[in-house]
Amino acid sequence: MASVRSFPETYDVDDWFALTTYCRVRRVQASDHPNCFIVDTRDGQRWAISKQVVARNAWHASHYTKTERASKQRIGDVLADAGDAVFTVQFRKQPTPQQIAAELARADIEEITADAIERLALARKLLRGERRRLTGHLVRTDTRLGRYLVRDLNVRRPGSDIRWIDGRTIEWLILKGVRYTSDS
Repeated sequence: MASVRSFPETYDVDDWFALTTYCRVRRVQASDHPNCFIVDTRDGQRWAISKQVVARNAWHASHYTKTERASKQRIGDVLADAGDAVFTVQFRKQPTPQQIAAELARADIEEITADAIERLALARKLLRGERRRLTGHLVRTDTRLGRYLVRDLNVRRPGSDIRWIDGRTIEWLILKGVRYTSDS
């Protein structure tokens, strides 16, 4: 059960409040709520929310109407300014020692040691890491190292949903209706 943050019985006319929550659509049209999405919130509640409210007030994590080629620095700046907005990002994960060992075990060592181009190709493959696509929101930024601490919204277990993203490995970012694609 979520802790109480606010006491609606104390609200009065002209009072302000903020509501930021992350929702996953479960039904696009329900028979009992034809103009609503049925959504599950991050904290486990089920809501019916007006499609008009969503259209006016929500950003979709992976829909975009504009594309912009940008440097990794620019994409990092955009991500650092994301606030609590939801986004989708594709980046390269740092390879683990086990992944490197497995790749080396699959390699034809005789062919690689005889060919400098093959050695270089294998080295690049080992250092790049695998592609990862994440839908989440920013928790904090480490500008000194160019890293971003984000919450992965597809991970259900609190505590294991936090991920670091190295800004140098970002290939693209979708945020607030814009897809930023790395030009390098």
